[in-house]
Amino acid sequence: MSNVSSSKSDIHATTHATSDKATRNNVTGDREEAFEPTFPNFLRLPFELQRQIWLYFCPALDAEPLVLHFHIDVDVTPHVVSPGPFLLHPTSPSRCMLAINQDTRQLALQALPDSLTFHGGTIRFKKERDLVVVQPGSAPWDPDEVPPWLPVPGFTDSVVNLTIAAPESEPQIGCPFGHGLPTGLGLRICQVFPLLETVYVEACSDDFHPRDMAWCALPISHRSLLRAADQYSCPYEGSDMLYCWPDLLNHREAATFCIREEEFPVEGAVLDHMYFGGYDEADEEWTALSKEETDRIERVRVWPLIGMSPSEIPRIEKAIEKMVVKLNQEHGRYEEDRSPLDGEILDAIVAYCASPAGSVTSGESMV
Repeated sequence: MSNVSSSKSDIHATTHATSDKATRNNVTGDREEAFEPTFPNFLRLPFELQRQIWLYFCPALDAEPLVLHFHIDVDVTPHVVSPGPFLLHPTSPSRCMLAINQDTRQLALQALPDSLTFHGGTIRFKKERDLVVVQPGSAPWDPDEVPPWLPVPGFTDSVVNLTIAAPESEPQIGCPFGHGLPTGLGLRICQVFPLLETVYVEACSDDFHPRDMAWCALPISHRSLLRAADQYSCPYEGSDMLYCWPDLLNHREAATFCIREEEFPVEGAVLDHMYFGGYDEADEEWTALSKEETDRIERVRVWPLIGMSPSEIPRIEKAIEKMVVKLNQEHGRYEEDRSPLDGEILDAIVAYCASPAGSVTSGESMV
């Protein structure tokens, strides 16, 4: 799945996927001919208008983050990183942009300045913004059965934002970082990702009340729809999965107030999400690291990521609406004046979500 290799087939597939065949009558009107819509005068449009069209086609050229899903086989040396089930869909537009012509390629390279190299190709991305999901083939936290994680040049040295998904062999376990890791093995994972700044702990929406997930439907969060390739099964209903995680580049402070610490990790230290409550049990391995390395690992933060079916968002929005009604009543507002995304109301929602009054009491239901 390289940038250039199979580019013609990528463009061909994208064209057929995004434009249905239409029919038209010929001059005599006695038969119909299949045709595909074209716009040969596109290059005559002003450059800025062309750029806006390309941004619509490929939102990753602007501010929309990519979620890049990979498998990693840690049972072999060197480790093998291969495309995951959700990699094809989000990267198709950018791969097409890289292959169409020099102008579109330049747009893509400027917007996506970084690269991830894996077994089978290279993907362009923006490391400070985009999220890399790594799914081991086997449980990655048992040092008796799995060899230590090792660097994969061109891949592990390019990741800033990381999620480690549940291993294929044990999907019911959930995110390894969410349940903790043996400290020594956790340190090795942090070491092999030298640019790592944020670990997102993946959780399932089934484990939380919609009101506790209100932040997922607010503009402080990213929402990315992932579509699995046909040969893979999706852990949620249908073939689509929605990932929701806080937008830390633009709304970090708001996220610290909106996301309940009682339910989710908020700006937590990555070492606190390992077994044994930190690195005391790994003194020998920890003290062998340089001060620069220990300082870097201590700066790695942990935030939540929710995986859900796309049908969950309406339930969350309904919970927000009910919260707004309650806030309107408390503040003497008229129902017709309310808007969940208006600044003052949003501030109230954020404060309410973060307050003890915002928690769901026993037997209470908001939906």
